[in-house]
Amino acid sequence: MVILTKSRKQNMIKIISLAVLSIIGIVFSRIPPLTLAEFKSVRPNMAYHPSETVEFKYILLSVVFLLPLFMYIVSRVGNRKLGGAGLILDAHLGCIITFLITAVIKWLVGKERPDYHDRLAQNLLAQAVLEGRRSFPSGHSSTMMALVFYLVYETLLSIKNTRQLVTKSILVYVGILVPITTGLFVCVSRIFDNRHDQVDVCTGAALGIFVPFIVNRILLARRKKKHQNKIIEESAPSIENE
Repeated sequence: MVILTKSRKQNMIKIISLAVLSIIGIVFSRIPPLTLAEFKSVRPNMAYHPSETVEFKYILLSVVFLLPLFMYIVSRVGNRKLGGAGLILDAHLGCIITFLITAVIKWLVGKERPDYHDRLAQNLLAQAVLEGRRSFPSGHSSTMMALVFYLVYETLLSIKNTRQLVTKSILVYVGILVPITTGLFVCVSRIFDNRHDQVDVCTGAALGIFVPFIVNRILLARRKKKHQNKIIEESAPSIENE
């Protein structure tokens, strides 16, 4: 019989939560938009391009595989403990919540993409036309910037923990400059691909920073409270013995 520890139970709950939130996000990204808010693209009547500079699946793969690997490597370089799978799952949770919130807003707003009218003119499949009404906010931008947030956040923790100038310089380049540059490239590519306008991209990028920040603060507060409770529980027997 396998006995689950408290931390493993918490990780199992997080994994189940990730799966449920992912499914809900996918559902909202597939059902027809409501179009509750009537505002048009600032770049209307743009041409539709079947291919994209950066496909969304590569961003998701980066979140699933690159993020935990990066967190582990950066923590080792910074000579600090990562803290187990729980912190990695917390980062995944922040990215998935960002994805879900973005999908819900897209569904509620139903804003036309810059290439929407060209999609109609080309008589594309119904799903492609429906996808043309999910412009606000940019899902690529929000999810990518959520990934960048956690990459930069973990790097800053490692930089704070190391005193070696060379190590700090490497961390700044690999963990801050490269992710931010890549994130900005993905955001700008959405405009040049005619999938979004500047409003969509800026709003998506802002969500990708704000949502993980809030999630991270909440989870940090919970971990701090649990740590304090653990100290109190461990000190209680010694106080009673006195």
